Amino acid sequence: MRWEGVIIIVVIVVIVVIVLITSCTIQTNEIKQALQNITSELPQAREPSEQEITQIKGLCNDVCTANKYSTQYRVFYNYSSESFTCQCTDNTGFVEASRDLVYSPSLEGPLRWGELPITYSVDEKSCGSYETRKIERGFNEIKNVTKGTVRFVKVAVNGNIGITCSFLENCYQQITDIDREAGIITRSESICAHKAGEAQITEKYGNIIKKAKIEMIGLAGFAESGKPGTSGFYIGSCGHPTTEIHEILHTFGYQHQNDTKSIMYYKGDSISYTLQKEGACLNSTKIIDPDIVKELMEVYS
Repeated sequence: MRWEGVIIIVVIVVIVVIVLITSCTIQTNEIKQALQNITSELPQAREPSEQEITQIKGLCNDVCTANKYSTQYRVFYNYSSESFTCQCTDNTGFVEASRDLVYSPSLEGPLRWGELPITYSVDEKSCGSYETRKIERGFNEIKNVTKGTVRFVKVAVNGNIGITCSFLENCYQQITDIDREAGIITRSESICAHKAGEAQITEKYGNIIKKAKIEMIGLAGFAESGKPGTSGFYIGSCGHPTTEIHEILHTFGYQHQNDTKSIMYYKGDSISYTLQKEGACLNSTKIIDPDIVKELMEVYS
């Protein structure tokens, strides 16, 4: 009877263990399934696209450059917030500045100014009254051909587009040749080849232009130098604001063209070796390219 009792007890224990194991297995499977259901309902971490990464790297570079930090930078992606962190670093890797950035589809596309009207300021002390008026004519021409779509406001200082002027010494020459025997006096003039203006976008955020600068280059020795008569910005230009418009359009992101009829012709911001010949200024006004006008109206309407 003793062995039978022991056997019965062992059988009972085995049955209990099997029941417990089976129960635990069922519970474990149920827990696993529940966890899988919960996990499937949670938002999955999203990998940033190449387009996003490219934009953010550009923005990060713009941020570091605009704040005059080193152009070296690092970008980190936060999976939970789907945002990026931009760090501007020096040569040793020391973080000079840190800023959170978020991808924006509106920052894709061609360069454009972020808001209208675009302000501009002219250093009238360096440019003088004649060139200041010529610059204003350039802005007004762009406004007029776009039917007021692209608008500008002149401010005293710190405009979105800052304009200064400089002058070249010893570029203009006036030569008088006297032939005493023949009794003939011949006068000739020449100008050295030089750039009449330079423009540069100095600050942007993605494709959004924030700041730009223009330098207009005239000839020394004329009205701006205290001498009576012609302006150093008139010589060789026929008095048209063609170069001024050319430089302003550079601040919109427009590049040089090979078409001689285009206002963005690559020689449009330079002066030739000689003065305009007599009659050369007749019908010499150059209009803004129709495709440029159309694009400006589409972008800024």
